[in-house]
Amino acid sequence: MYYKNLNVLKKKSIPFYNLVHSSKVEEYKSFGIDFNKRDIDIYIKNKEHKTYITSANYKAAEAKVIVDDLLKDGHDEVVLFGVGNKELLEEVTSRVDKNTKLHIIEFKEVFRLLVENVSLTKVAFEKVTSLVLYDENTNMRAIFERMTTKSNMSMRVLVLPQYERHLKKQVEAFTSVFKRTLDDKKRSMVVNKSYQKIWIYNSIINFKHVLSTPKFMSLHKYDFQESVALIVGAGPSLSYEVDRLKEITKRENAYVFPIGSAYKALANEGIGMDMLFSYDPTPLNKDVLNEYFEQKYEVPLCFGSSISYESVKRMDYDNAYHILTSQDYFSSYLLEGTNREIVMDAPSIVVVAIQALLKIGFKKFIFVGQNLAFLDKKNYAESITYERTKNITYESDMVVKDVFGNDIYTVIGYSKTKDLLENLISQLNGIEFINTTYGGADIKGAPYVPLNEIDFSKYRKIKEFDIGRVDNNYDLHGAKKGLMI
Repeated sequence: MYYKNLNVLKKKSIPFYNLVHSSKVEEYKSFGIDFNKRDIDIYIKNKEHKTYITSANYKAAEAKVIVDDLLKDGHDEVVLFGVGNKELLEEVTSRVDKNTKLHIIEFKEVFRLLVENVSLTKVAFEKVTSLVLYDENTNMRAIFERMTTKSNMSMRVLVLPQYERHLKKQVEAFTSVFKRTLDDKKRSMVVNKSYQKIWIYNSIINFKHVLSTPKFMSLHKYDFQESVALIVGAGPSLSYEVDRLKEITKRENAYVFPIGSAYKALANEGIGMDMLFSYDPTPLNKDVLNEYFEQKYEVPLCFGSSISYESVKRMDYDNAYHILTSQDYFSSYLLEGTNREIVMDAPSIVVVAIQALLKIGFKKFIFVGQNLAFLDKKNYAESITYERTKNITYESDMVVKDVFGNDIYTVIGYSKTKDLLENLISQLNGIEFINTTYGGADIKGAPYVPLNEIDFSKYRKIKEFDIGRVDNNYDLHGAKKGLMI
């Protein structure tokens, strides 16, 4: 039966065929199957008794009721979490409108039991927009991001009733991630709308400085594959790592990239840095960089092309690199067709910095001071203060697990950054991430290892970043023509 169903999938949807063919189940830990004369029944395993997913005798009737509920009101997209039997699959795929996007999410174990034991020839898989086989390793955040790409589309989500009653923990995790994704999408829409004029204005003012500074991507000529990038955040745990960071930078085994305000703490301790990343388009950016400009730090600055123009005005252009960001439509238009590489904009500079470093060849990353939560009622390392953080509330209804498995408080901004990092990490193959942040939020895909337990002798630092002559390979003639249009 398994191979018969694989052939069905191969004819109706190659992506689903590849998904099911590659989704092996070594052991059925959560679900089991009973065979009767006419059909099969899948049940949830528990200590006391078997809990069947659907009624043994009324599967078709139940399927009709569930699909009636799912498709009512004519939503643009519908999400069904749980099918449990072929009857529901057949019912929903036969009735869904061709203009409605249908997303089916099912536990991997359940779907494999169906594929291996019942005929799915009558299921119209060609009408299914996406199929997700869910287990503990599934990145639902990334999946929901893809589902909710258009803000003007209505969506209906329905969870199989038996799952709601008997798999409450899994369903709560599912709905929590889904709600957060939608909330973030709404906030992103508001931010994009309010920042649109700022991005455009900054990009226009900054364009001449983009042309007069080296592009960061030109550094890909160096071989960074055996190097490691220390991504140093400004979190309170950074204060615990000062001595170890001094030792690492003295031996010159690693590149140190402070994120945002972290450069202040490192500079105060005399810790060397290789480059500072900054890209905030708002006037608040000048608060972050004020000390950098006032003290005339020699650390190179890598700025996003849509950064606040007030910061660009104060830069030492002989000590700066630029990166083109996805929100800089002005530069992208004028430099279209030229040798340009764009970094996707993100609400957090740490995500932007990692993208840029990946593009020049880094494959190993170590997070330091990346708390993404509060530690001892602090959210910044010592010596870093801002007026706008003095009245912050250190206890909220947002709780995450720290690297030791304990509950810690966080806020929306930190939680969003954590989600973005986990999403980015999950999409990368062959890239190593380690989190050394003592007491910080657990970052999935970046296991916790204390900084003093990492052997840095295996890494090598090629050379200091040198700011050479500007040779961006941009088509300046084409840019001039664009300006005259």
